[in-house]
Amino acid sequence: MSAEEIASLLTIYFCNMTAMNAEGRIEIFSGDAVIYDPVGDPPRQVHKDFHQFYKMLSSIFETIELSKDSILFVRNGVAVKWTIGSLLRKIAMLLRRGLVSLKSVMLVKFKRSRLTGMKPQ
Repeated sequence: MSAEEIASLLTIYFCNMTAMNAEGRIEIFSGDAVIYDPVGDPPRQVHKDFHQFYKMLSSIFETIELSKDSILFVRNGVAVKWTIGSLLRKIAMLLRRGLVSLKSVMLVKFKRSRLTGMKPQ
C-alpha cells in the first residue's frame, strides 16, 4: 500500500471514531482484524466485538475528538501518534467539567487495502 492509501484509511478511521460511527469504522478492517483496546484488555476481533466496544465507548464518553498528529511508516505498518479529547459522561454530570485530553502512539498493520491490527502503546 502506498503512503497516501494508508493516510486515507487512517483519516477514515479517525473520522468514524469522532463520529462514533461503528459501521464506517468496521468497513476499513479486514475480516480477521484484531485490536488491543482498551490497553490491558484481551485482543478483540473487530468484526465480532465492535458493536460491544462502541456501546462501551458511548457509555463513557459524551463526545470524542481524535486527531492523528504524525505517522511513522515502518516495514509492514505504521506508528501513529494521536491525540484524543473527550467529554466524559459521568464526570460531566457530576462536575460539569469532564474534559480529558490524552496523547498516545498506536501501532497499525495493513494488508491489501485494509487495516489488520491496532495496538495502542
